[in-house]
Amino acid sequence: MFSKTDYAMHFNPVDYVKDWAGTDMSFYPDKLHELFTTGVIKGNTYLEYGAGPTLHSVAAISPFVNEITIAEMLPQNRRELTKWLNDDEDAISWDSYIEHLIRLDNNRDSAEDIKIAIEKRKLSIRSKVKNVIPCDALLLNPIAPMNATFDVVGSSLMLDCAAGSTYKQRLKNASALVKPGGFFVQFSNGPGCCNWKCGSVFFKVVDPQTPEDNAIALDEAGFNILQTANFELPPSFCQDGIFDCKDMFLTVCRKRY
Repeated sequence: MFSKTDYAMHFNPVDYVKDWAGTDMSFYPDKLHELFTTGVIKGNTYLEYGAGPTLHSVAAISPFVNEITIAEMLPQNRRELTKWLNDDEDAISWDSYIEHLIRLDNNRDSAEDIKIAIEKRKLSIRSKVKNVIPCDALLLNPIAPMNATFDVVGSSLMLDCAAGSTYKQRLKNASALVKPGGFFVQFSNGPGCCNWKCGSVFFKVVDPQTPEDNAIALDEAGFNILQTANFELPPSFCQDGIFDCKDMFLTVCRKRY
């Protein structure tokens, strides 16, 4: 399955969070947190481009930016995100990952202080998220009708899974969302990936890229690469049939002026 219709009919947000957003899969948001903490990337505005139903990347960067926009194709995912932002009782909980972030900041406070810190961080995230909007990676302006560019755009496991157009064109469309001199952080499936599992449903990785091919596409989209990193998946992912690849890679870029 790979089409928009397939995703709309068969993608279950709760299954995805269960399978793909545990603390053993926190490499991407943890790396975002590190990049901001060390000053490799910085900015006032952030776009999470293709968020799925997840908030851990937004939680990771929220202390470092002033305004956050979340863009996601699927209505069911946008509903889940909105439920958390509204503090609905049946929203997916991100408390364990937020606690993980607080401890990354070398917070050694008591359990009670950690609980207070979690609630403060949640309030801060909710105050900074200004929009949850639809997106379409195939459009020249993927967030139409909104027309905006951002200091930092983060995208995880999305552009190589979108069907239609070409990978290079989808990357150029994403580039249009980044301000000149701004940053693009991309987390990608490893080369040779074919399928990934969400609940009982398998979805196709449409255009898996090698790091070398991705670097060429990023250059043509107007980016200079600052850093790359490789992430080896937990063995359980392959053993449980969740994914047919062993690694993923992250690329940190800056858009040329």
